[in-house]
Amino acid sequence: MATVIGAIATVWLVYIAKCALNTWKKQSKAQKQFDFMDQITDAVHELIGLLENPIAVVRVIKIGIESHSEPSHTTEVESAIEYIKASGKRDAKQLLEHLQSCRQTLFKVRSLVAIGQVYGLNNYEECRQACNMISWQHDRMQSLYTMIGLESWYWENPKVKESLAQAISLDADEMKQQIGEASKQFIAFVGDNRQAILT
Repeated sequence: MATVIGAIATVWLVYIAKCALNTWKKQSKAQKQFDFMDQITDAVHELIGLLENPIAVVRVIKIGIESHSEPSHTTEVESAIEYIKASGKRDAKQLLEHLQSCRQTLFKVRSLVAIGQVYGLNNYEECRQACNMISWQHDRMQSLYTMIGLESWYWENPKVKESLAQAISLDADEMKQQIGEASKQFIAFVGDNRQAILT
């Protein structure tokens, strides 16, 4: 009889230990998910704040291009070329300074997006898309910097003109709107996952 009771007690202890281990694993996983979401939320919000300054410079650049518009300039590209010759180098330097202040946080966001795949969060593609949209604004402004920072482009080359047209197509208000929409998408992702973990 004592042997049977001992065996039952042993099985019971193993069962309790297994339940405790499973609970601990679940809590540990949930804690890691919460920690990750805190990290990426902080990084994304920091990046959004840092992008305000270069976007403001983009607005100034667009005004500068418009100020070089003349009846003889049939396209915005022609006005942009005149603007670049007059002020491009100066404004490009200012834009670069603000973009450089974003880089560390930008790299952090991109790194966290890559790492986040391992946490098994719901609808993770939503997070990736939102972060990519925000990060893309930096890349677009980097292209603008490249185009306006050099006066020595061969402006008669159709490909150069095409690249310039694409670079100056940036609109500060549109960029802010895209960042705002991506931010909402990101916040919804975080909210949904926090709720899922807690239930």
